[in-house]
Amino acid sequence: MNEFTLKYGGASVKFAKSEAQIAVRASSGAESQSQGKVLPSNGVTTGQRLHGFDVATVSGGMENLESTLDQLREDPEVEAGTHVFHTSNDNVPFVPTGEIFVQFKPSLSLGGQHRLIDKFFLEVADVREDSEVVLKTTLRSPNPLKVAAALQATAGVQVAEPELATPARLYNFVLPSDNLLQNQWHLRNTGILNGSRLGLKAGADARVVDAWNHLKSFGSRDIIVSVIDDGFDLSHPDLSGPGKVVAPWDFTRNGSDPRPGNPFFDSTNRRWTGDWHGTACAGVAIGNAQGQGIVGAAPGCRLMPIRWGVNLADSQIEAWFNHATAQGASVVSCSWGAAARVFPLSSRAFQAI
Repeated sequence: MNEFTLKYGGASVKFAKSEAQIAVRASSGAESQSQGKVLPSNGVTTGQRLHGFDVATVSGGMENLESTLDQLREDPEVEAGTHVFHTSNDNVPFVPTGEIFVQFKPSLSLGGQHRLIDKFFLEVADVREDSEVVLKTTLRSPNPLKVAAALQATAGVQVAEPELATPARLYNFVLPSDNLLQNQWHLRNTGILNGSRLGLKAGADARVVDAWNHLKSFGSRDIIVSVIDDGFDLSHPDLSGPGKVVAPWDFTRNGSDPRPGNPFFDSTNRRWTGDWHGTACAGVAIGNAQGQGIVGAAPGCRLMPIRWGVNLADSQIEAWFNHATAQGASVVSCSWGAAARVFPLSSRAFQAI
């Protein structure tokens, strides 16, 4: 079957099997080797990495793709090999990770639940409630999308949705190039900037300065703004100070240091670049009012920086939002979205958010 139509997050979504891409996850013993080393070199080009899978492009048509995937599944260095799926013609990959989020109907007995799990050779990865579980495919299981489709057609199943990893895309938030408050027209637009009225409309702003005046406050220290994004420069004057940062976490490196990775020089545009989008977004939200530079919308509030895991998958989204919730975030800011033109929000991700 080259196409699956699944109920996903309350909508009906068509997932088409890619005719050029597959995904492979190396076994734990081969994981330390260079990325894509387990992939054959003939006609296979390694691409991005999603949730532990190497996404690869296979030339030579569907027949060669299927034979390459079969060959990889027999390789002892390969833990899992899977087809890649698309939700539109944008060719953005969706990789089934092997997990399936299932909600059983109250009418289905515990024995009936066990029989369904055994029927598809599944394992229980996590139990949320008596009727809500995260299941995991095994080597004997069919493709996760095929399993989900079969479960959705079963009378005793309310929800059955495979976890799908897909690339994320940051939404750029453009800040004024000058770092003075009077140039931050988005906070208060007087209709004049640097003596000019060109391109400006008085009052077309976020009413932030008006809010400060009304509240007589720059925001409460009791309010924690969690920003989920890429790297955060916590040494920046606008993001630092006693007690400014609360419960930072980096889901890429699995540690409490969410600073950006190594910067690199973009020779085309002749500038240094790196994953500093989180720094900019945090500054817009809670940048300090300390007499220099820019001012955030709520400079008196604290920051919970969460450096994300670079791809969208249900378990990743759960991890980000669970951390924000457990650590007491009052507001969660996310200036990003999916790269795919059609991106279904699963029930599992919806619940996490």
